[in-house]
Amino acid sequence: MGKRKAAGGKRTRRQLPAGQTARASGQTLKSWSVGALPIVNKILQRLKLEEFLRDGLPAEDRRTKVPTASALLVLLRNLLLSREPLYGIGEWAAGHAPDLLGLTPEQVAALNDDRVGRSLDRLFDCDTASLALAVVGHAVGQFGVSLDDCTTTPPRSPFTATIAARWRSGASAAGCGRRSPGGTTRTTVPT
Repeated sequence: MGKRKAAGGKRTRRQLPAGQTARASGQTLKSWSVGALPIVNKILQRLKLEEFLRDGLPAEDRRTKVPTASALLVLLRNLLLSREPLYGIGEWAAGHAPDLLGLTPEQVAALNDDRVGRSLDRLFDCDTASLALAVVGHAVGQFGVSLDDCTTTPPRSPFTATIAARWRSGASAAGCGRRSPGGTTRTTVPT
């Protein structure tokens, strides 16, 4: 999105048309894309991601036109639904119903790659480890995820291969994983 010089030499951003407009017989119809946004929004609501972001991010500057949490959630929706590049996020958002993006029409008009970039900067200025832990902890409870079978799989290396061989033979794998009372393991090792 290019900047233009307005009267007085100040640079302004080109405003994108919101949605699509059709006119016929003196009537106007405004339409926006909806797609899978209602489904994604329901999942994001259950995750309480906006609340966690608002609580975990630094305080907003009063001049902020688009709240950081809202801009980050628009970016997340974009990544989940269409993966438009960062420079095209304003145009992508302008084609969707503002209320489904959690924004007002004025905020959609103000959304651009610079704003989203500043929101990402603010995200990385906060305690991301605590934020991630809070979100994952809530998601585990909200969606009833069992962590009994979860494991991290390290990249293959000679050390990993040795552990895998010992694991398959039933020997101790240097404390990797947990053993249940019956002696079987609950985690898996890549083969």
